[in-house]
Amino acid sequence: PYTTLFRSGSLLVGGRSSPDKAFADCWLYSKLSHTWERVDDIPVARYRHTAFGLDNGSVLVTGGKNDSKTVLSDTFIWNRQTGWRECLPEQDGKPQVFGALMISDVTSTTSTMSGFLVGGMSMDGRVSADLWSWELRPDHVTIRWTCHGKAAGVENPYLHRFGACWANHDGKSLVVGGIIPGNLIPEHAEIVALDVERETGRPKTNLLEVERCETRPLLVGHSIATSGGNLITIDRKSTRLNSSH
Repeated sequence: PYTTLFRSGSLLVGGRSSPDKAFADCWLYSKLSHTWERVDDIPVARYRHTAFGLDNGSVLVTGGKNDSKTVLSDTFIWNRQTGWRECLPEQDGKPQVFGALMISDVTSTTSTMSGFLVGGMSMDGRVSADLWSWELRPDHVTIRWTCHGKAAGVENPYLHRFGACWANHDGKSLVVGGIIPGNLIPEHAEIVALDVERETGRPKTNLLEVERCETRPLLVGHSIATSGGNLITIDRKSTRLNSSH
């Protein structure tokens, strides 16, 4: 299952017990009381979806898998007052991937929220090199998707990943782990910083200096969190805990 964070806590959405048994239940964790509360089920059960916390306390969820053969392309938004609502697309084209990465954009305003969706795996089992931008209109519960094609993937090979995580840490937007099309990520590109180029309005990765790990974990299906000055990486497959400063 994927967890998205916002100011008051965390929302755990869906998950699975097997590739053909997806969950629809959702659980809200309170940072203040340290308790879990079951909230509205998402209308369509899913796993390996993309979840993103918005500044207004809402959560945006898109894509994922409903079973081993079905890749979803719908988008839902949740908040405490209204529960789940489907975001209707303003055009025909929309991403249909699972395990993708959704990131925010500095151009968001009070009436619209925007960002990008990169990577993920498509129905043919390949890591997607498409770059999608999205613009959400919360008042109208609509979303506009725009595909910028595969050119950005060639220009920016370490951005388009499957199974990566994204976090704000130490004033930087970081992309951690995952795999890239046709290969494993080189160790020097395991963690990259993310910027949005002013000229093109597209995200771009910048390599960071990361101290080498004696036993390098395979960071696919992992989780990350920030604690003080540390970025904590939890590898769920081996229950290995790593931290970087």
